[in-house]
Amino acid sequence: MEKRTEVGNRWRGSPELLAHVARAALRATGQEEERTPGLIDIEVSGDHEIFASPSDFTAQASREALAGFKSIHMEATGEAVTVVVDWSWRRPWWSPGRINQNIPDAEVVLEVTGAEKTAVEEAFSLVRAALWRAGGQGEQRQAIFFTGGIIAVALMILAVASGLYLLKVPDQVIKIAAGPMFVAGLVAGALLGTWVYPSLEVAPAAETHLRRTIRFVVPIVLTLILGGVAKALYG
Repeated sequence: MEKRTEVGNRWRGSPELLAHVARAALRATGQEEERTPGLIDIEVSGDHEIFASPSDFTAQASREALAGFKSIHMEATGEAVTVVVDWSWRRPWWSPGRINQNIPDAEVVLEVTGAEKTAVEEAFSLVRAALWRAGGQGEQRQAIFFTGGIIAVALMILAVASGLYLLKVPDQVIKIAAGPMFVAGLVAGALLGTWVYPSLEVAPAAETHLRRTIRFVVPIVLTLILGGVAKALYG
């Protein structure tokens, strides 16, 4: 029995892209019919949402499952090969892998097995190309957002200080509060960066954690900062 396996630790893509991976798996196994019982299985809180086709998945997968899944299992079997793709969380998002490099946050596994090496290699190449369209963003980019989270919280602290200033809180009180807020901000910022750019994410482009955070946080922070600056300048 021949086998090809590849393991990654990051995958961020839309539900449609995950469905595309499923279609690639079906093509790789030589299945003409799209409907395959148990093709995609989402596990969340001990429950399973199971779909027999890529179109079923995109039409019926609940937002709650996509946002909070523990694992997603995809399996397609043909006469020559079997393709399995697994997305799974190994650690909570709030406990980033860089704390312990031996335990990544998540794992993405592509496994293709079959009797003939040529068939396995062809199927592996086909599915791999579809899968890693959303997996080619490395740890460096995640580190940028990890750092960016700290910077974002620092700006939020500045915004809070501006807000306190607008409320005419004494300067001395603001200075005393700045220290604890800074320490708490370092921790909160690291967590925010990890949440904003998680190792695994299945969401439409407009609904990713990053886009949602930008839409919510940026206007508030800018308003508070500009308000504080305006008050400092014009009284």
